[in-house]
Amino acid sequence: MCGVAAGCTKSSITAHFALGGNIADVSAKENAQETAVTLLGICGGLFFAQWIASPQAAWPVFLFLTAVHVYANYKGVVALQLYSLNTQRASLLIQDFLLHDKSKGSSSLPPSPPRLHTPSQIKARERIVQPLWSWLLAQQPLMGCRISDLSLPSSSHLSYLLTRVYPRENYLLSFSPSTGRVLVVFRAGASPQDELKAFFQAQTLRFLYPELTLRKVREEAGREGGREGWKWPSPLLMKVVLKSYEMTVHRFPVFWEALVKGGREGGREGGGEEGWELGRVNFGTRGWRLVVGEEKEQKKKK
Repeated sequence: MCGVAAGCTKSSITAHFALGGNIADVSAKENAQETAVTLLGICGGLFFAQWIASPQAAWPVFLFLTAVHVYANYKGVVALQLYSLNTQRASLLIQDFLLHDKSKGSSSLPPSPPRLHTPSQIKARERIVQPLWSWLLAQQPLMGCRISDLSLPSSSHLSYLLTRVYPRENYLLSFSPSTGRVLVVFRAGASPQDELKAFFQAQTLRFLYPELTLRKVREEAGREGGREGWKWPSPLLMKVVLKSYEMTVHRFPVFWEALVKGGREGGREGGGEEGWELGRVNFGTRGWRLVVGEEKEQKKKK
């Protein structure tokens, strides 16, 4: 599992350095450098082995070199300035945008979009362990769920979501009736912009209702809904979802415009070297998609 995770991470980092689309050249140079460093490491290991007289002395040296290796990897990872949006970077951008927005969900749009932070500014605020804690505590929405995860009482509830709440969207956002976590179901053909919009609504929901913890969602949904409290939509969840969606409809176009216009001209979409890469997002989205015409889901391999 470690090898698989390392390979996925390595490919993303290689694509990050390939500014001109020359991934093959960057990968070849990286492999050559890795081979040279490995040879130097072998030579250094043979040199240290000559000075170690007993196994008891080998352990402190091994632990010291391992600590140096882990620390060097940590410093190398935190030094990266990535231009793609993941859950942590997108959360920081959206939170700053919502705090800057004085209208607090008003329907009137400002004359010009605010200037968002650049990748270099966001990098200084990133924390390498934050995504792990968010995943363990289920703080971030679960993207790309199945309809069955919503535990809808009947097909009429699904029809209500599709025709009344999200008729113009390529996603459905609701809560998990058992855990209280935000769930997002995508329609077939959903784009990275749709994923970002769904994530924007999830962050807006947390912004509007900071006291709405996972436990409180479960308790109040059960209290308001009675026997159907574990089924969506309950009165509480209806209010929360509709309020966050209303704010998303008015504020996300401004946020998207600020992303596109940010940074310098040329290069990446969104403004060159200092702009954000908007062609893809990394929210851990699963492959389940809803096919509305046939009212079924299919899983697409990406």
